[in-house]
Amino acid sequence: MREYIHIGRVPLVALLSLVIAIAAAVPTSSATTDKPSQIDLANGYIDGHRVLGRTVAGVTAGLGRPDYRKRGTRRYAIGYRPHPPFFVEVRFRREDGKLRAYSIVLQDITLEDARAGRLLRLGARRIQATIEREYGEMYSLSRAYRCRAGKLCTGEFRAAGSDRRVTFGRVHSGARFLNIWR
Repeated sequence: MREYIHIGRVPLVALLSLVIAIAAAVPTSSATTDKPSQIDLANGYIDGHRVLGRTVAGVTAGLGRPDYRKRGTRRYAIGYRPHPPFFVEVRFRREDGKLRAYSIVLQDITLEDARAGRLLRLGARRIQATIEREYGEMYSLSRAYRCRAGKLCTGEFRAAGSDRRVTFGRVHSGARFLNIWR
């Protein structure tokens, strides 16, 4: 016969089981609990934080600890949510001796743009039409959406008076993407 230690009217075993269950349910990574949810095509911000041109430390200070990192000799990337498909991936290249963000690749349909809404829920041609309608004063269509033989299906906008671009389209699997880059 088992003996249980009671604290008040609750056996200690039951109390410990409850504590373990609660601890297991609490996420430990800030990247998991604070995943990015808002993008702003107007300035390349994510959740109100500037990303393009920032260092790795600057990006992670704003967006939290990434779920993964890809290290290379000249390039580096961090991502939020394991891939594929990643939720947000920020790519860095060496500029003036420091790794700086030059590209934000987005694939999750829950991301919401400040003006255009949930762009990645739309088909590629509707993404193009929505960006033209909502950001026509800022971005001009430099390459209309089309599929190239054996390659991705893409279109591209360029920002007036800036080196910023927005590429959009779909990969061979059918997943849609946005890439804000400079």
